[in-house]
Amino acid sequence: MITTLLKLFDPIVEPDDLDRCFIWVGTDGYSVCINPNTGRLYGSMWFDSIETYHPTFYVSIFDAIRIWRRGWLARASLSAFPRCAIEINRITGKSMRSAQLSFETMMVNACII
Repeated sequence: MITTLLKLFDPIVEPDDLDRCFIWVGTDGYSVCINPNTGRLYGSMWFDSIETYHPTFYVSIFDAIRIWRRGWLARASLSAFPRCAIEINRITGKSMRSAQLSFETMMVNACII
């Protein structure tokens, strides 16, 4: 029974540790960070027109708990189930590119990527 279930969920269980590349797709108002090889969505970011960017990371529930225990979690939502949508903090910046660099730094620091 367990081997049958593992075969059914085999594409989901595969880790994407081998391929950690990502690209940004979007405009100056909204962009998403995705892995073009696996299709995994790492996060999204939108601009509220007052020099503040709002990043949202999509992580597993266990990663969300780990980040919450560190005291970094500002808000979490299960609307992207089975992933958890979390917001760590807002980014102030002059351009989407500078906010994307801050987003990438937060991904590395939180061990999301």
